Amino acid sequence: MTTPFRGWRGWFSKPLPIFNPAILSSIVFTALAGTLSPLTLSVPTLSLLPPNASAQTHAQTKPLLAQSATSLNRQDPTWQRGTVELLTITHENGGHTKAVRAVVFHPDSRFLATGGVNKDIKIWDLQGRSRVKIFTQESEVLSLAFSPDGRWLASGDLDGNIRIWNWRMGQLIHTLTAHTHLIADLAFTPNSQELISGSGDQTLKIWNVKTGENVASFDTGQFVQALALDPKTPQRIATAGLGRRINLLDRPSRRQLQLSQRFPNAIYSLAWHPNLQQLAFSPNSSTLNDETDIPQNTIVLLDIEDGEMSTLPNSHADYVSFVTYSSTGETLLSGSWDNTIKLWNPQTGELLRQFLENEQRVLSGSFSADGKAFVIGSGDGSIKIYLSQALP
Repeated sequence: MTTPFRGWRGWFSKPLPIFNPAILSSIVFTALAGTLSPLTLSVPTLSLLPPNASAQTHAQTKPLLAQSATSLNRQDPTWQRGTVELLTITHENGGHTKAVRAVVFHPDSRFLATGGVNKDIKIWDLQGRSRVKIFTQESEVLSLAFSPDGRWLASGDLDGNIRIWNWRMGQLIHTLTAHTHLIADLAFTPNSQELISGSGDQTLKIWNVKTGENVASFDTGQFVQALALDPKTPQRIATAGLGRRINLLDRPSRRQLQLSQRFPNAIYSLAWHPNLQQLAFSPNSSTLNDETDIPQNTIVLLDIEDGEMSTLPNSHADYVSFVTYSSTGETLLSGSWDNTIKLWNPQTGELLRQFLENEQRVLSGSFSADGKAFVIGSGDGSIKIYLSQALP
């Protein structure tokens, strides 16, 4: 049984100031690990782009809406100065000692899973302000995913293994070993019955969660770094990676459509808007892209229906490590090797706020399902949780 950290409210007497890391609030999580009580094939690739079309022609064609619409009917928090508080977990208070490559919120927004180079997974209870579980592995953790029903936690590692955990009971249910390269990304289907994995072996695999059986495998033609399911039609899966392009797989027909031309550099993160046919990603680069007019390390919003793209100006100064939408789709969160986190209005392209508290690269990030919190994992092993204290 875990013991909640007492006196934590005293750490929240001041809101998080903007751009002033010297006075950031930090919360110490208990370092107690214990038992958590149960809580009440190769496919053809087709192109959707017209013949001889280039990424450049599409990158210019879709302007974003006027910024004056930013606050109209907004459900998400504003995340503005005076409304955000910060919780920080470091190795000194039970966190990780090395880079945190994966973070994910449980669907109830109360629990959080983190993992990385330390080869372990830690479960945190934000309500009890405590660490409640530790799962150890033999390889670095690269990806994590909770099932939508909240029952399962899946982890993918550097050796190409996937583990499915009954995280509440601390039980390893399955170890899935069909991949031959690292597991870069994972996602459950909405009914929680299947798990989808993307790997460096260039395949996308579908797993039966109950039996652990590999029920389908698709050759994507590229080292997969990221995948995203269509929220409205989960049989459609977008993938991106070192092949420098975005593909869309239709499971029933086994057809794979190429949504974009090849970009000059790899795509490491991909997010599907929860309500629109829109994908967010970044064709990362450390130098100016010569083949397109897209500036380096810029976040791109791709309209899947017409193939048009728009960009978020001055996105980041280094590789974009992740992008993710809030559950409403009103806010886009991005993190980068430039040590910054940014919140965007994807409808208008407006930068809502940026946070400069991180001293090392930001590697991973996740929104809570209720949209009132987000978490990031950093290269120094720290975990930062940002909590909104006010709604618009």
